[in-house]
Order: sequence, then C-alpha cells, then structure tokens
Amino acid sequence: GSYIAGKAFTIVDVVFFPTLAYCFRFGLSTERYPNLGAYYKLLEQRPSVQASWPPHWKENPQTQDLLKEI
Repeated sequence: GSYIAGKAFTIVDVVFFPTLAYCFRFGLSTERYPNLGAYYKLLEQRPSVQASWPPHWKENPQTQDLLKEI
C-alpha cells in the first residue's frame, strides 16, 4: 500500500509524518530516498496536512541542510 501500515491512512501515518516532514525540511534528500519522498509527497497533498502546515513552512519550505549528507 501507499501508507506505512498498508492501503489506508492510519494513526501510524499521523505519528510518523511530522518527523519525516522535519527531516525533509532540514535537507534529507528525496532523490536519495525515493520511497520516503513519494510517501512525503502523497501525505503533503492531504487536506489535513495542508491545514496544519505551519505558515512559515509554506513561505519558506526549507531552511537548513543539516541532514543533506544522510
């Protein structure tokens, strides 16, 4: 499935996604981790995620490259 626990969006996705979002915000490569990148892009489109996205993240999507080399 497209989600962590299978075909449906579950509490596992709710708990994991914020951590993943921070990782990509701080430079984790979607090219190096294409499956995580695809998952991130899938969840990023959810209305609940868009509604809860911090305003400053919308204006400035990435601020640092702390995780660039991981």
